[in-house]
Amino acid sequence: MYKLILYLIALFLIAVPYLQLPGMMQYDSKRVFQLILLLFTGLVILIPFIKKLKGKSWQPSAKLAFGSTFTVICFGLIFTAGLISVFLASNIRFATLEFSFYFLLLALVYILAPATLKQHHLLGKLIFATALIYSSVYMVIFFGNYISSFFNPMIAMWPEKYDFTLTIDDVVLTGKEVLYFDNIRFFNHTQTWTLPLLVGLLTYFQKYNSNILVSVLLFLLISCWWMLLFVTNVRGAFFGIIVSLGIITFLWRKDIYAILKNAVTSFVTGGALYYLLFILPVDTIGRTIFRIESSRPHRFTGALEVWWQNPFFGLGPMHYAEIGKTQFVGHPHNFYLQFLSEWGIFAFVAFTALIFVGLKFVFKNYRTTNTLSNNRIIYSSLTWSLLAGLIHAFFSGVMMTPMSQIWFVLIAAWFVGYQRKSITEHAISIRYNHLYLIYIFFLFIVLWMVSYDVFSLAERYEEFISDYPYEIFRPRFWVQGLFE
Repeated sequence: MYKLILYLIALFLIAVPYLQLPGMMQYDSKRVFQLILLLFTGLVILIPFIKKLKGKSWQPSAKLAFGSTFTVICFGLIFTAGLISVFLASNIRFATLEFSFYFLLLALVYILAPATLKQHHLLGKLIFATALIYSSVYMVIFFGNYISSFFNPMIAMWPEKYDFTLTIDDVVLTGKEVLYFDNIRFFNHTQTWTLPLLVGLLTYFQKYNSNILVSVLLFLLISCWWMLLFVTNVRGAFFGIIVSLGIITFLWRKDIYAILKNAVTSFVTGGALYYLLFILPVDTIGRTIFRIESSRPHRFTGALEVWWQNPFFGLGPMHYAEIGKTQFVGHPHNFYLQFLSEWGIFAFVAFTALIFVGLKFVFKNYRTTNTLSNNRIIYSSLTWSLLAGLIHAFFSGVMMTPMSQIWFVLIAAWFVGYQRKSITEHAISIRYNHLYLIYIFFLFIVLWMVSYDVFSLAERYEEFISDYPYEIFRPRFWVQGLFE
């Protein structure tokens, strides 16, 4: 059962970027596939209960701890304050959807958290293998698109997107692009999680595998992943990846020298590839690697302003996207300020405390890994990935987009699995079957809340365009995430 859920998640992360449902934009297609993934996960974990109802004996093989009493209190405070915020919100349906969805993902983190050493190794292998396959497939498609764009004028060079068609003698020609994301930033979110994993994988192979060809191919893949970051002119991902690497380098110093060396050399090589593939052969007048202008400070102050008007319980979950109360945007491009403005100060304090305790746990556990084993390489790269995502969340919706959310779930579950080493007799535990019931409960609410939306997304597109013809879609749960 555990393996099946992991394989379903890996399939989602690898295949879903290239699947688009009829009548839906790519963001919404990924969201629907994410909901299908969560539904299938729910069906899989119901199997033990079905067996039990048929009279077969079944008991969970292990208990999973939520952590210390302090951690449980923080979860309880977030739940209570969030629930109050839901009932105080102007649109209870959207507030309930967001509230339930976050706790659904949290339940999935604990369901995926390994209960045995064997499961822990399996989860780690799956995370790195998925990152490798996902990035490799994407780069193969990228180079195919890159070469084709020089010979076919109807194929845009990555990451440009066509938004028009040509009609010649009653023949309709539609421009083709292969970004596979409605917005390049949604792709960058996945890079934030995966690039540190790829660097860690390269470092592992250099130390434990003598196959030079494998190391060279991995190095080229990582360099190309850096190159795509240069091309997309993204600041949040760069900042998250580089600052998080600086933090773990400062804390662990020579222990991660090999990772740092591979990160720096692949970064430089990626910059060189960017110059060779996108500067020399292409007209790039006006292109800059880092943009100077930004609307982020305006969004940040706006989030603080609306929080100050509702300090204790906020606007309500998802209500930053309510038209008329904020800046006509789905979220403020800062997950922490968004959480503060929507859930209020009580939930925010508990949430911040959980992040602090979690990071303290992560950095403390590093010293328990075996210096001479591969554990430190794996642990360092996963820590780098987690920290990069958390820092990137200060500047972007990295915690919003469907694929990015699932990457976070996998990586967070891997670290939660380490709690099995530090459970005390006073730890508050919960049996897996109770955790499954929590998951099913929130899954039912989420599916019920979205049941109407899924079949009316096209109408939502048309209605928004009709009402606001000069506005673009503002993603939140759906790509058109605003509501009245």
